[in-house]
Amino acid sequence: MPRTYKRKTDHGLVSHDAMEEAVKLVLSGMTVRKVAKDKGISRSALSRYVKKYEEDPTAVLAPNYRHSQTFTVEQEKTLEDYLVTCSQMFHGLTPKNVRKLAYEMAHKNGMKMPSKWDEKRQAGEDWFTAFLKRHPTLSIRSPEATSLARATSFNEHNINAYFDMLQSLITKLSATGQVIYNLDETGCTTVQKVPKIVSKKGIKQVGQITSRERGELVTLCGIISAAGVALPPVYIFPRKNYRDVLMRGAPEGSLGLVNASGWMTSSNFVKVLDHVVRFTGSSTEKPIIITMDNHESHIALDCVVKAKDNGIHIVTLPPHTSNKTQPLDLSVYGPLKTFLNSAANSWMMEHPGKPITIYDMAQLMGSAWLKAATPVNILSGFRLAGIWPFDRDVFCSEQFMPSLVTDRPPVEQVPETSSLCPDAAASGSPSTSAAVNFPSASEASAVPSTSFISPQEFRRYPKVCGFFSF
Repeated sequence: MPRTYKRKTDHGLVSHDAMEEAVKLVLSGMTVRKVAKDKGISRSALSRYVKKYEEDPTAVLAPNYRHSQTFTVEQEKTLEDYLVTCSQMFHGLTPKNVRKLAYEMAHKNGMKMPSKWDEKRQAGEDWFTAFLKRHPTLSIRSPEATSLARATSFNEHNINAYFDMLQSLITKLSATGQVIYNLDETGCTTVQKVPKIVSKKGIKQVGQITSRERGELVTLCGIISAAGVALPPVYIFPRKNYRDVLMRGAPEGSLGLVNASGWMTSSNFVKVLDHVVRFTGSSTEKPIIITMDNHESHIALDCVVKAKDNGIHIVTLPPHTSNKTQPLDLSVYGPLKTFLNSAANSWMMEHPGKPITIYDMAQLMGSAWLKAATPVNILSGFRLAGIWPFDRDVFCSEQFMPSLVTDRPPVEQVPETSSLCPDAAASGSPSTSAAVNFPSASEASAVPSTSFISPQEFRRYPKVCGFFSF
């Protein structure tokens, strides 16, 4: 059977209502031949349904193609819910694993299945293709690689603690968007990513010139406010000694710093805080709030003292959550990298035979910063992060689902006697603690019947077996 079957006839496409109307016309006295011709229905099919209707007026007058399906609609819905939940927990199943799961579900329930399923111990490719067509909410996607630290750190406890601290500080200072800022660094390299170009069709390989094989890193520190204002950026160049030529073409008011590695250090961050004070006018009488990650260079003693003396209240983001809680990451740095890459490629085209150096980066990064740090992008970032307007419910429960894999109950709720984990129970080996099987929204909406064993029953959702003890 081909992967995409094309119908060769129109048989079986007549609806129940249309066939019932034709049957009633025949029973009223019209001939089968006349009705079939007028309605465009097969004469033999109409004759068959007339006899069927005479025997049982409540019979369905349409083909039943579902008699050959392995699973019913309700049973496939439980499988769909299981796949969606696993995907939301960042433990999605590959097409091959879905086929194996389908075979296991059919085998557990003693269902009639094709012989090929038993031979290969998995459902066929044709079944999987048809399954996706029957469930248009599912599709094969290329997931974004997410570290375990990010998946587990973004949980309701950490986010609620962060919003509690931010809310209390906003209430204490009666703060508005004009005094709430976000600060973060990003690295930019002198080697751009090549764009798509127009070339001759059929050539096996097409090249595009870049600055060099390995580039030098220049750090840009951005500071934006919840009112939609962007401060002049701060550059950190990979040099030991500062030279004014490094800032050639930079936006007016920008600050240039140097460090051997090109990254932020605590000594340079003190100068960044001076830069913030100079442009915001913050003081103990006019305090401001800055949200940023808790990098060691941001929370060094000298930096904390400098911030306290100048009325800067620092709120650090929960570790490994900046992709969700950092306004700069959400709406500014993405466009910045796009504009910088485009500017670097244009520079290479305008200066053939000349590489991009760190002496050209201030101008290229500055032009990209002015295009990316627009009021629209800045306001969107603060809104998506729930910082301003303040919204502690900006993140829905589905976004916290990856953290449920390692979620553990409080210590006082752990049973005194250890039980078996799902895998350990099958092998007979003991575990150090109880296995937690938590319900989900999808699981609650589709409760399986007692006669059918759903995937949630024989293959639990991803869950860590043991609990750490401290």
